Amino acid sequence: MIADIVFILMLMTGTFFVITAAWGLVKFPDIYTRLHAVSKASTFGFAFIVLAVAFRMGTGTDITKAVTAVVFQFVTTPIAAHMIARVAIQRGIKPLGQNREVIDFPETGFAPEDEHEKKEARTN
Repeated sequence: MIADIVFILMLMTGTFFVITAAWGLVKFPDIYTRLHAVSKASTFGFAFIVLAVAFRMGTGTDITKAVTAVVFQFVTTPIAAHMIARVAIQRGIKPLGQNREVIDFPETGFAPEDEHEKKEARTN
């Protein structure tokens, strides 16, 4: 009985995070905020759902596989989001502010032109 309640609560929590990730993907204005919503919320949603199913099945092998999948997801999702954001910066896609105005990159930060010029200088 208690195992059923924990299973249902974990599934509902995971579903909440997945729906929140989908909502963030639709509602947020630019790629950077969308990446943040999807990478964080979907990872937690995936973890809750997979672990709930693994604990429900109850075998050690299933739990080990689920924990391995969750660890892999927690390691790879932030790296993928970082790489996508880096490509967006290199292509010159600027973030949007609260009123959907374009925000310039900081003067001391990474600018797309600078990185291209550095690569050109290294190859010559």
